[in-house]
Amino acid sequence: MVAIRLSLLTEERWRVPQPGRYLAYAEFERQESGGQLVSGAFEVSGAAQPDAPSP
Repeated sequence: MVAIRLSLLTEERWRVPQPGRYLAYAEFERQESGGQLVSGAFEVSGAAQPDAPSP
């Protein structure tokens, strides 16, 4: 059994310019070890909405 404790948890949010299929990926580097690339695809449907004004 391997126990892994993450010291950093993160949440990412994206705004996509238009409906369609997108691919997201992230690379994790571990101390004194190798890296790991994770990826996933997702589909956005519906009508595109105008950009919100910047705060």
